[in-house]
Amino acid sequence: MKNTDGISETVGLTSGLVRCLLSLVVLLMTLNASARAEPEGSASHDPYPNWLNLEEKAYLRSHMPLKVGADPFFPPIEHFDSNDNYVGISADYLNEIEKLLNIDLVVVRKETWEEVIQDIQRGKIDILAAAAQTPNRNDYLNFTKPYLTFPAAIFTRTNHIRHTTMAELTGKKVGVSRNYAAHEYVKGHFPQLDLVPVESIEVGLNMLSYGQLDAMICITAPASYYINKNGLTNLHISGKSGYSLKLSIASRKDQPELAAILEKALKRIPSAKKNTILNQWIDEKYQLPRQPGVLIILVSLLLFATLGFIIVLAWKKMLDKRVTKATATLQRQLNELAASKTKLKQSENLLRGLFDHADIALLLHDLDGTIVEMNQQALNLFGVDREEIPNITITQHLSANSSPFKAIFEHWEKAVNYEEQRFKWRNKNHKTNKEFDAEVYLARISVPHGDYVLANVHSLEEEVKYTHDRKVILSQVVPRMEKTLALIKTDLQEISTKNSAKVQERLRTANERLHELSFVLNDFFDNELIECKSITLQLTEHDLAQELKQIVANLGLRAKARHVALDIKNLTSSALINADPYRLKNALTQYIQVAIAHTKANGTVTLILATMEKAGTARYHAEIAPKKIQLTISFPGQGVHPKDLSTAFDRFSTFSKKLADTDCTGLSLCVSTHMIELMGGEVSIDSTPNVITTFTLQFPSL
Repeated sequence: MKNTDGISETVGLTSGLVRCLLSLVVLLMTLNASARAEPEGSASHDPYPNWLNLEEKAYLRSHMPLKVGADPFFPPIEHFDSNDNYVGISADYLNEIEKLLNIDLVVVRKETWEEVIQDIQRGKIDILAAAAQTPNRNDYLNFTKPYLTFPAAIFTRTNHIRHTTMAELTGKKVGVSRNYAAHEYVKGHFPQLDLVPVESIEVGLNMLSYGQLDAMICITAPASYYINKNGLTNLHISGKSGYSLKLSIASRKDQPELAAILEKALKRIPSAKKNTILNQWIDEKYQLPRQPGVLIILVSLLLFATLGFIIVLAWKKMLDKRVTKATATLQRQLNELAASKTKLKQSENLLRGLFDHADIALLLHDLDGTIVEMNQQALNLFGVDREEIPNITITQHLSANSSPFKAIFEHWEKAVNYEEQRFKWRNKNHKTNKEFDAEVYLARISVPHGDYVLANVHSLEEEVKYTHDRKVILSQVVPRMEKTLALIKTDLQEISTKNSAKVQERLRTANERLHELSFVLNDFFDNELIECKSITLQLTEHDLAQELKQIVANLGLRAKARHVALDIKNLTSSALINADPYRLKNALTQYIQVAIAHTKANGTVTLILATMEKAGTARYHAEIAPKKIQLTISFPGQGVHPKDLSTAFDRFSTFSKKLADTDCTGLSLCVSTHMIELMGGEVSIDSTPNVITTFTLQFPSL
C-alpha cells in the first residue's frame, strides 16, 4: 500500500507540473497575440510606426530618400543580377525594413566595394546593407547588431595544397578582397603573409584556379557561389582562417538616429521570415542556426528537463555499458592509428633513403612544375647547391638556350596526365654553364602527401666519349688487321707454287681457314663501324653478274664438301649497279654461305639474277632500261618460323643462332643487310618451314 500511495503521489505531482506548464504556454501565447494585434501607428496622418520616438520620426521626415550602398560582387549576400536589380539576402532584409518603416530606400550602384566605402565616407550615401565592424570603420560608421555570420576559409587548388593553416601560408601568394573586413583581419593578425589584394572574390578565385595565386582567403558563401557559377572544380577549402564575418547594417557616424531606427526595425523582422530568406539564397551546408522564439525555448527546456530526468535514470546502466565498449573500441583504433603512422614514417624514410642514394639523377616536381627536391646525383650533375632548389627552374636555370621549350611543355602535360615520357634534352650546368645532352624520363607518381612528377636525367656525355674512343680504336686497328691478313694470304699463295701436292693441300686448308677468319673479323669490325656510324663506302659502277660468278666459283669447294649444289641462272644481259666492290662481295658471300649451311645434303641452292621493270615483275629482255636488279637466293631446309621472320636479320636472332655449327657468326646477316641498304639496296626474306627459304636482294640499276 505504501508503494502504491507513493506512486500515486508522484503521478499527482507530475500531472500538476504539466498543467502548470500548459497554463503558462496559453498565457504567453495570448500575450503574444495581443501584442501583434496592436496597431503599428497611433494616428492616421503619421506614416511611421509608433515604436519609433518623436526624434526618430522627425529624422525620417527630413532625410528621405535614404541612399543605400551595396557590394556589387558579394553573392548570395548582395549583388546585382543580369537586369541590374539589387538582389540577395541583404536586399530581402532591406525590403522587410522598408515595409516596417513605410519608407523607400534608394540603392546606389557602384562598380567596386572600394568605391562604396569611399562614398559613405564622403557622405554621398547613408546606409551599408551588409558590412562587418572593424576598428577602422568604427571611426566613421555606426553598426547594428550582426544579423548574418559566415566563416572565412582558406581556398587552394586541389592538386597543389591539400590541408594547411594560416601560418603555413608564409612565403605563398595569398589573395584577399581589397578593403574587405577579412583583408583588414589577415593584414593585422598575419603581417608575415605575402598578401595580394584583388578587386573581388570572383577575380581572386579565378586567379587561384589558374595558378596566379597559391591561396585565397574569403567568405565561404560567396566563394561557393562563384565556384559553382564559373565551374572552378579544381578549388576546395583546405583550412580555417580563424575569422568569421559578422554582417551588420551600417550607417553614417553623424546620423545616430538612423542607427537606432535600423536596430529597432531589424528586431521586428519575424524569425520565420529570416529563415525563409536564408533558405532561398543559401545551400543547406552554409545556413546559419535558426533562432527559435523565447516561448519555444522555454517550453522545450522545461519539458526536456522533466523527461530527461526520468530517461537518464532508466538508461544510465545501459549507457555505462556502451561507454565502456566505445572506449575500448576507440583505444583499439588509436593503437591501430599509431601503428599505421609508424609504418608510414618508416616507408617515408625508406623512400627518402632510396631517393637520396640512387645512382641516377632524380628531380621531384609539383604538378605545376616547381622543383621540390633533387638528390645528390642531380645536384652534382646540374651544379646546384641544396639551398638553391626553391629558386631553380628547369627552363630558366638548367636548360640550354637552344632547347625547344615548347616541346618540354608538351612532354610535361602528358606526364601530368599519367603518360610516361622519354626524350633527349640539351641541359646546362648551373655553376659552369657547360651544356650537355641527356636522356630525360618523366612519370607521375603518388605518395602519401600527394602527387608529383619524378624526372630521371641520364647524361649522355659518357656514351659520347665511349663512342668516340671506339671510332679512334677502329680507325687504327682495322687497317692494320686487313694489311696483316693480306700479307699472310700472299705468302701462302707464293708457298703453294713451290711445294709438293701434300703441302699444297695443307696450304689450301690453311687458306680456307684464313678466309673464314677474315669473314669473322670483317663481321666484327663492320658491326663496330656501324654502331659508331663511321662506316665509309667507296661506290663505283659494278657488274653484279660477274661478281656473282666469282663468288660461286670461290664457294664451290665449300658447297661440295657439304654435298650441296650451286645453280646460278642469269636472266639479264646487264646487271650494272652502283656499289662498294669489297663490301658487296662480303655481303653476297655471307648470304650464299648461310644458304649452303642451311641446305640439307643433296639439296640445291638456286641463284636467279633478273631485271625488274617494276616491283615484283621480272623482265627477261634488255631492250627497255630496267628499274631494279633482283637477286634471289633460294634453298631447301628447316627455314624460319613465321613469328621470327621480322627479326631474322637482327644481331644474334633465332635464325642466326641456328648457324652456330657453321662457319658464320651471329652478326653476319645483320652486317650484310646493313651494307646492302647503305648501297641503296633492299633485302627481304620469305620462308616456308621445312620446305624452302628465299633471300631477295634488289639494287637500283644503272
